[in-house]
Amino acid sequence: MSILIGVLLLVAGLVYLVRRLGARGQMTAAPLSDSAIREIERTGRLEGRDADGDAPLDDDEIAAAEEEFWAEEWDEPEEYER
Repeated sequence: MSILIGVLLLVAGLVYLVRRLGARGQMTAAPLSDSAIREIERTGRLEGRDADGDAPLDDDEIAAAEEEFWAEEWDEPEEYER
């Protein structure tokens, strides 16, 4: 009987955490600026930038940065002494 109660408490705790983290994730979305809202009202869409007001991503710039990152030399990891 005590195992059943323990399992129920564990499930209830997990459900609580999932709901709490899910609600927190919704609140972290960046709000739209007034100019972005006016553009949506005027044109029906928000083009030329994302919701934060940034310029669209440049695929060539992203590819160059990725190539530069992977071309870096990395130090070998130090051995972990037990």
